[in-house]
Amino acid sequence: MMRKLAEELKENRLKKEITLQQLFVKTRISIKYLEAIENGNFDVLPEVYLKAFIKSYASAVGMDEEAVIRKFDAAKSGHAYQEKSEEEVHHAVKEERPLPPKRSKKEYQSIDTSSPISEDDSSLQQSGRNNFIVAGIGIVLFVLIVAAYFIFFHHSAKEIVTEKPYEEYIENNKPKTDSVAANANTPAQNPQAADSLTLKVKTRDLTWVKITVDSTHVSEFNLQPNTEKDIKAKKNFKVVIGNSSSVQLLLNNNPLNFTGGKGTVRVLRIDSSGIASSRSVIKSSKDKNE
Repeated sequence: MMRKLAEELKENRLKKEITLQQLFVKTRISIKYLEAIENGNFDVLPEVYLKAFIKSYASAVGMDEEAVIRKFDAAKSGHAYQEKSEEEVHHAVKEERPLPPKRSKKEYQSIDTSSPISEDDSSLQQSGRNNFIVAGIGIVLFVLIVAAYFIFFHHSAKEIVTEKPYEEYIENNKPKTDSVAANANTPAQNPQAADSLTLKVKTRDLTWVKITVDSTHVSEFNLQPNTEKDIKAKKNFKVVIGNSSSVQLLLNNNPLNFTGGKGTVRVLRIDSSGIASSRSVIKSSKDKNE
């Protein structure tokens, strides 16, 4: 199912006569990742980036972004994507069928119950039973789908990294004035209040990073390949790294003993002594390729 979605994306690009180079200009997504998406190689990126890239790709080739994401979620869970549910089709059929005229209480009392039921009344009763059966099947299917979601996905993640829209990732990459740097030229009135720890984050590939400074200030950003960023604190840092295999950490210009994994999210606690604790975060779901 993942392969079918990849072929559909590529087919729409070719119909629009858009080259990969032109698609790169539109989306600013590396050609390496565009080719991986078209080849159905969805494990080259963490899901938080992959869904944002697929959504941007679909928009650039004139596809419905939300429909493509729904197809991706359905393929990932092993279900076939359907444009309309059985309940929606059944509802449309009920709206097209004219309802019989209502009868007053007196009219019902005047009906001779000993006379046989007409064919029209019999067909209406049969149609009502069929509608009830179809509605019941639709409800059962809906309950089964919800139950499957909670069994296989909801309880499988101990900690889930929140996904954000691609536009928000672009906004996070814009240069921001660091409040610590803005106050660098201000004379320190209290020497003990000065930041004593400087954490340098260096990366070789696109990486999402979230840092909590002294358990209060939260900074979240994306680092482009071969870039670095300095964060200051008084006591400690809590660091969450999306693509941990491409990251190097230095505390006060001293390299930290840290090794990540490709596409693995790592959570670290760092103080003046170095890395106090380190753990991997279990992903919310696993990609399935066909």
